Amino acid sequence: MQLKKYPIELFGDKTKTVHRKHKIRYISPIQFEQQQNANICGYTDLRLRKSKKHKEPIGVLSDNESDISYVYSTRSKTAAIKGYIKLKDTENKYIAITSNSILPWLLILLALLLLILISILSFCNKQHPGSPIFRPNIEHNTDTNEEKENEAKGIQVRGFTTWSIPANTSKNLSIPLENPEGNPCYFSFEILLSDSGEVIYSSDMVPPGEKISRINITREFDAGDYPATIKIKTNELTTGKEINSPAIQIIIHVS
Repeated sequence: MQLKKYPIELFGDKTKTVHRKHKIRYISPIQFEQQQNANICGYTDLRLRKSKKHKEPIGVLSDNESDISYVYSTRSKTAAIKGYIKLKDTENKYIAITSNSILPWLLILLALLLLILISILSFCNKQHPGSPIFRPNIEHNTDTNEEKENEAKGIQVRGFTTWSIPANTSKNLSIPLENPEGNPCYFSFEILLSDSGEVIYSSDMVPPGEKISRINITREFDAGDYPATIKIKTNELTTGKEINSPAIQIIIHVS
């Protein structure tokens, strides 16, 4: 079957040289949108050889001197339209110029890379499960130590033997509970009576370099001396891992 000839008309805002000798004029997609009642009657990739992405061509694009390329009834799904060639001796009939777009292939490549990355991360998590994120419960009733420690070696603990408080009151009591500057951990304090094990105070985590100056305890005391223990729970700053739990033996002197 003889292929239909599609002679071109030199018209448009763009110029392209095809096969090193054919200079054709065509219009851009923007200018094409401005044409009234424009009709696309075929598609071409401006190549002389037949495209494997199409079925048999429906015609041949020609400049009246020689053939330029094949014309097809449809375009490839991955091809983009770059412009339009006006046909000679016709009213608003055009051949669309197609060009393979790399965008679909880039999207496919990105999708494959994403799947590979997800697979790698999933495998790594199974082999090396990550530790849960540690969020310390910080004690808000603190202030900064006035005295700064030199570079700490290990964990520093401020010790004392007696805590003097007034009788028959449990509010706003002064006691030096501090986490010295330079410690690699949070301190959490707990005060309990040595005889009964009753916990009369517990704190949240105190960062290094801060201290609790005043506390409220759970009960009031009559005048006298009461043996007590201050237990200190220590947790690493980044992981929250418990390091050790030192204890200080004190006498609560009530007067």
